[in-house]
Amino acid sequence: MTRIHRHQKPQVRPVWEAGTSATAVASRLSWVLLLLLLSLAVCAAGDRPGPFTFVYGLDRGGTLADLQHFGVNSLYMDLQPDELEDLTLVREQVREAAAAGYHVIVGLPTTELGRYRVSPYSEQYRNAATELIHRVILQLRDETGISAWATGHYLEKHLSYDDRDFRQFLQDRYGSLERLNRMWETSFSLWGAVDQETALNADPDMPFGIGRAAVDVADYRHFAFGAVMSHWAETVKSLDESRPLMTGCVTLYRSLPAIPETYDIIAVSLPPDVIKPSAERYGDGLTHNVDGIDLARRGGRFEVIPVLRVPLPHEPGYSRGLRDWILAADLHGARGIAIENWQRYVQYPEIAARSVRLLNETWPLVDFRGEPQPPVAVLYSPYAEGVQVVGQPVYGHLKGFGSGTPGELMAGLRQGTCFGLTDYLAVEDLGRVNLSRYGLIIAPAALSLNESQSQLLSDYVRAGGALIADLGFGLHHTGTWLRLPGPGWGLFGISELRPGEARAGDLTLSGSMDEFPHLSHGMKTTGTFRATVGGSGGGPRTYQAGTYSVSSYTAYASVMQGALGLAVLRTDTSGDQGPAIAGLICNRYGRGLGLFATHQLYSHWPLSDRVSTALHYDLIRRQASCELVDGPFLRSDVAISLEQDRVRLFNCSDRQAVHSVALYGQGDRLIEGVVTVNHAAYGGQPQRQFFEAHVPSHSIRNLRLTGITAQPYEAHVSVVIADCSEPLVRLVAAGPGARPAPTRENPHQFQRPEAAVRVRFAVRDDGTYAVADGSRHQVTIRPDRGNSRTLEVVASQGQISFTADIYRDQITISPMH
Repeated sequence: MTRIHRHQKPQVRPVWEAGTSATAVASRLSWVLLLLLLSLAVCAAGDRPGPFTFVYGLDRGGTLADLQHFGVNSLYMDLQPDELEDLTLVREQVREAAAAGYHVIVGLPTTELGRYRVSPYSEQYRNAATELIHRVILQLRDETGISAWATGHYLEKHLSYDDRDFRQFLQDRYGSLERLNRMWETSFSLWGAVDQETALNADPDMPFGIGRAAVDVADYRHFAFGAVMSHWAETVKSLDESRPLMTGCVTLYRSLPAIPETYDIIAVSLPPDVIKPSAERYGDGLTHNVDGIDLARRGGRFEVIPVLRVPLPHEPGYSRGLRDWILAADLHGARGIAIENWQRYVQYPEIAARSVRLLNETWPLVDFRGEPQPPVAVLYSPYAEGVQVVGQPVYGHLKGFGSGTPGELMAGLRQGTCFGLTDYLAVEDLGRVNLSRYGLIIAPAALSLNESQSQLLSDYVRAGGALIADLGFGLHHTGTWLRLPGPGWGLFGISELRPGEARAGDLTLSGSMDEFPHLSHGMKTTGTFRATVGGSGGGPRTYQAGTYSVSSYTAYASVMQGALGLAVLRTDTSGDQGPAIAGLICNRYGRGLGLFATHQLYSHWPLSDRVSTALHYDLIRRQASCELVDGPFLRSDVAISLEQDRVRLFNCSDRQAVHSVALYGQGDRLIEGVVTVNHAAYGGQPQRQFFEAHVPSHSIRNLRLTGITAQPYEAHVSVVIADCSEPLVRLVAAGPGARPAPTRENPHQFQRPEAAVRVRFAVRDDGTYAVADGSRHQVTIRPDRGNSRTLEVVASQGQISFTADIYRDQITISPMH
């Protein structure tokens, strides 16, 4: 057995030794099958790189047999600076792994140049990184066994945020000290007096102490991360455009929006033992912080590989965590998975044995080809700090601002809603992603939006979308918390923003709109803010946790005619311009809705609050494509994802479950493997379909949307696909009121329906049953009683179609030769 090691060091006993027992033979056969399945997935994915599955560190002391036992399909080779002079051993290992059928990913140590500070403005560092990348790629790019390149890990730990670099960033942004002083409202006489600490404290009288200068500090740090990664990526791509490029491990949410589009794959490392489960609820051992995948995908612009930690025996995820983490990753669109620590397996063979068992029972359940189509997107701006880990804000660059933003929101949306998953967009994605596919965009703390980006959001709402934003929208562009970028005024129906004050309290529903059927006058929010205020007699009075949903500075808004103070914290009647509202304002704008909160809306207002649940449910449902109809808005036991050609259900509970699903506007396509109930569309409403699906515990069920449609002219029709193959399509259909009544002899039997219904059927070529223009097909309709009817149908425009009166019938379609 060949051991993978590139340095002369003490031999580590392999975790697994190949055997000749029946179990070992079965294991080899299973391994070959798994590699075959993943290879087929690669072929089916077109130009998408991957999928890649691997264990970090296995290249140092592991064996090819270990790759086999773990069922992974890739060897990740993390090069070290001291082995770059002679890459002969690396080349040999690449060839050996590739000959055994594995992908090989070569990691470049671009963060391990200890002599130089890591900075986009350090010419020495840039030159050293360029030289390193050239040295490796020019020697190895002709090795056909290399499937992908990767850059260095943990840039967050190595990056230098230097005041010299900050001044250079400001000079590039503003051009002159005079313009900087005008934009910051300062009076610096020398560039040397400008530093990050001064900028962070330049606006003490502004809400949260945050003004344009502080935003510039955050923007500089965001830029520095992206610029270093961009330099790496552009250098790699200049030498080898043909192979995909992967990031090293990215460890903070705030880093993900900065990754440049030159990368193809992002490796997200957000282990729940670091981003800890706590009172803040930001860490998540159930899904391994799967929202990191959603955020890194950036609306489908990047492939993502989550880095999963090795669970230990004392942790909640030890028994099934690895399986559930992989299933959740697959549902959320991961393009493979990585396991973080080979050495832990070497140290604890019993943990390795458990992981092998979990991995090999999980691989057949996943395909890593998912492309989710979420109904909602969050416009993520990395400003508000959220929770801290080792002194580093996880979500944003500005300490002390928006303690629950966006962490509360992201925690609530981690597993999606009853309508599906969630996308996350960076501000830079606004002009590159089709916004019309979202029914709702949420933009908390969107401080950097400029005029053109605000116009894109305005156009999106005018065309029928819904947007929720809050105080600070466009702050850097306008220079104040009390002005909006030009398009924002009409979008939100606000004529003026007035100064306010710090307040703690709750919102009360004071109005009603047809768009919010689940909100009613007088409903009151609850939140997570803990407040202490003076009590009677001079003694303090402490309010219990979970009382307040508003806990920060709030402005007051004068609203335009037609806009509504939907949920009000306080009304100010002291101004000469009429009353002004502190709270949540809603405005009909074009065919859509613009909602604006005069405070940081999500800092202490969780989605689990009944008012928040009702508001977001009604907003998303306006343009939803699927819905879990048998449970609450937020689910912890099941998740749903709609893709172009399938519906996916992940049951993460301990028992088998039956889930009811509604589909909207999916063209009456039948779903393979279930009874599809299609309803007639009335009054321009989208088609509605319903089905029930059994999902085993801790499993994903994939339900294919076929090219067969059944459109009733009235009422509804129930249809099940009994067979769909190249030579034959067989359907069983029943009219209104029929319920499935399967028997052993007839698993597709229906009860007697209430009446017959006229239905238009169509079959399109989806790769299963061939339909070529001009081809002739025989349709046989066999009722429970009476004579069969036979039709001859000629295919046109890529489909065959026919209309039939359905009571309880079996329909067979076959080609005529």
